Amino acid sequence: MRRTVHVEIYQMHDRHEYYRDLPDSCSGVYPPEDFEGLWSEHWPNGQLKFRGEYKSRRMRVGQHLSFWENGVLKEISYWDQGYACGTVIWFCEDGSKECEKEYGEHGARIRSWIERTYMKDNGIFSIHVWKADQLIATWTRPELREIVDEVGMDDIAAEAVRELYPDD
Repeated sequence: MRRTVHVEIYQMHDRHEYYRDLPDSCSGVYPPEDFEGLWSEHWPNGQLKFRGEYKSRRMRVGQHLSFWENGVLKEISYWDQGYACGTVIWFCEDGSKECEKEYGEHGARIRSWIERTYMKDNGIFSIHVWKADQLIATWTRPELREIVDEVGMDDIAAEAVRELYPDD
């Protein structure tokens, strides 16, 4: 049986610059605009809420960590000149993986990534492929397992990665 995958085009933002104006995604942290260096904030209970490095004008660089109030890691991300690079991972308050976005070396600059969301058992719930701020493909459970098997998703994902990161 051949299955058709429904694909819709979604636009993320009208302006690419908007991405760099956002606070650290989960933490909502806004250091002073002229701050440079390692910034950290704590929850009222003393637990670390956020730690990350900034250059001028709130440009994120290096590793950024956000934590839930109970001390569990909420997000880990890596930044290059204000753009996410590599894999950004979000966790639920119980420590289970919620979502990850694979930007590769240039993904955030070119606004392209592969996003995976997870169920509480850490099984994949959905996969979304974004290119130039547009959702170009999506797979969700329960059809995900069938689609993976029927259309050879490993090959599809490999091709998507080659398109997103042609220099690699």
